[in-house]
Amino acid sequence: MATPHITGIVGLLRTVNPLLSASQITSALLSSGDNAVSPNMTRGYGVPNAATAVNNVLATTNRLTPLFSHYSSVAADHFYTVVPQMARAALTAWLPPVPSPQAATQYVPYGTTVAEYPLFAAPQLVSWTSPLAEVWVFTTHANPFSTTVELKPLYRLSWKCGDPGVSVCGTNPKHVSHFYTASLAEAQSYIGSAYYKLDGIEGYIYPTSLSKPANATPLMRAYNSTRDDYALFPQQQQAIMANQGYTQNLVTLGYVYLNNGSRPTTY
Repeated sequence: MATPHITGIVGLLRTVNPLLSASQITSALLSSGDNAVSPNMTRGYGVPNAATAVNNVLATTNRLTPLFSHYSSVAADHFYTVVPQMARAALTAWLPPVPSPQAATQYVPYGTTVAEYPLFAAPQLVSWTSPLAEVWVFTTHANPFSTTVELKPLYRLSWKCGDPGVSVCGTNPKHVSHFYTASLAEAQSYIGSAYYKLDGIEGYIYPTSLSKPANATPLMRAYNSTRDDYALFPQQQQAIMANQGYTQNLVTLGYVYLNNGSRPTTY
């Protein structure tokens, strides 16, 4: 009967730091037990404490996770997520929201491979399932450089053909648009006036109110009016994205870390 409780706590720990090893997760879990000081054959490590276990993982020095990058030429849409299962759904063509009338909008990953994510979970339905990302973001709001200024959430909003609003649906009824912002006020304005829906939070980034940390890079957002599409990219990719038509409403959302293949080990 303890299995679902333990599984739930482990899920929380992997959410806080997805790339911890099984032994690290086990250690954080066992050390949270109320009998952890003197485990025995009768009670083992005792009853686990979810809050203690989560705080143990929050104390780990590196909580960066890749922001997986995808593009769908069918939907004319860029899509980014820190959730492997959600990225996997994008590859299988039925990631919500689905345009109305329904149309498969398969996404293709792009960016750099991630050593810690050689493959998404089985079954491998398509040949190009290697997870790709351009940047790394944080999993929680805790700022490694400041106890008073929290990291900013990266909000993800979505809109699809069939929803109210004016877009390119006349020429592309399969169009989907994802919008990302680190500003709650901007997210609320898009929900209120542009008919977008809030999907969730895709990691956390350094705020622009602070100086750019060493080794970090600006995360840019730009708009392509022909596609009605927003794209995220590190500043190093700005010229490439401009050549693809992403030149409008160019802003810096915050600071992140480039993906060079493995998780950055220093901030």
